Amino acid sequence: MDTQTLITIGLAALGASIISSIAGYGGFLMIVTLSFFFDIKTSVALSTIFFFFLMINRLYFYRKTIDWEFYRFVLSGIIPFLFLSFYIFDIVNPKVIKYILAVSGSYVILEHFFPLPRVKKFTKLKMFAGGACWGLLGGLSAPGPLKVLMLKWRGLSKEIFIGTGAMISLTALCIRIPAYISMDYLVLDNYWLLIPMGLIATVGTFIGKQILKKLSIKNFEYVVLVPVFLSVVKFLAF
Repeated sequence: MDTQTLITIGLAALGASIISSIAGYGGFLMIVTLSFFFDIKTSVALSTIFFFFLMINRLYFYRKTIDWEFYRFVLSGIIPFLFLSFYIFDIVNPKVIKYILAVSGSYVILEHFFPLPRVKKFTKLKMFAGGACWGLLGGLSAPGPLKVLMLKWRGLSKEIFIGTGAMISLTALCIRIPAYISMDYLVLDNYWLLIPMGLIATVGTFIGKQILKKLSIKNFEYVVLVPVFLSVVKFLAF
């Protein structure tokens, strides 16, 4: 890769780590940036390397704020459907993955202006069902918007929201990364990205934590709606 490409990916990674630390769906923006340089399936797989480091950093800052009951029941739904999603990922037309990402981005925009009502009682069955959807989306694209919706329904504080989401995501990533390697979507040529992505994730998480102290999630989301909208256009048009 040339220097300009590396700088572009680095800036996108920094922005995605900050956005993900605050709003929870930075993975969507990271995938769209990578898709300018790689095919969409490789982009999805490569994003997991970056977010593996991001979730480790996030857990360091929020390790004491995890809703373990929510984690257990959601994970019980994620794991079986995550393996199903790997099979679909390997055979599905790449355009389908782009459309899924476009729908996810459209939801982020619409939910900001027309929020869904909060579930009055988030039962164990609903946690499992939500986890199943999370697992299915997690293997195919980026489950960030659905993750944010579920954590909101649980009614968590900002800190528990972030810590719990990071713990679930990290567990899923520990399954996704070996699966993508076995399907040859993560190859040796791309592993050199590991160290810089890890460093960028650390910096982005720290910046996001500082911003979160001074700015509400809702206000911050206004800032990121523009790149989300442009990402939706990109996935639909190219």
